[in-house]
Amino acid sequence: MFKKSKIEMNGFTITQEEILEMSNYPENFKDEVFIANGDLDFTGCTKLKALPKILGVDGNLIIDGCTNLTALPECLIVKGSVSITGCNNIVTLPTKIVVFENLFVTQCPALSYLSDDMMVSQMLNIENCHNLTTIPANMQYIGYIRIVNCQGLTSLPEQLISVNNLVIKDCLNLISLP
Repeated sequence: MFKKSKIEMNGFTITQEEILEMSNYPENFKDEVFIANGDLDFTGCTKLKALPKILGVDGNLIIDGCTNLTALPECLIVKGSVSITGCNNIVTLPTKIVVFENLFVTQCPALSYLSDDMMVSQMLNIENCHNLTTIPANMQYIGYIRIVNCQGLTSLPEQLISVNNLVIKDCLNLISLP
């Protein structure tokens, strides 16, 4: 949840209670670009179905338990870390995603696709995403990759060899390594 009872973004003020009731991002954002000047936390927003096409976050982004959210922004740029947890209807991560710190994706059972146009600077952590079958070959990651309990994962791309640390655990259908 938000640490403050209200948050101000793009000159628009919204309370924590209003965010919990949202089904789409506020209509006041007519352009489909949304920039948050700090952390952005969508925890327990079970009515939230959509986010703007382009989302920039100057801090950290948390999307947790948004069970009706069906799509993430087409373009996501986050200066901090991103945590996406318990979003049952998310099938794909954004087409263009840049995360300057860590990306955590956990318990997103419908997730089946990661974009080739993804850059994660520090850590990519994917857990309990059972429909994910492969990791894209052109993703850019600098540090640590951790993939746990992704039952659909069958192969890994050659480029993973150059990663500093790679942990693969309980991916029972993984057939081959690079």
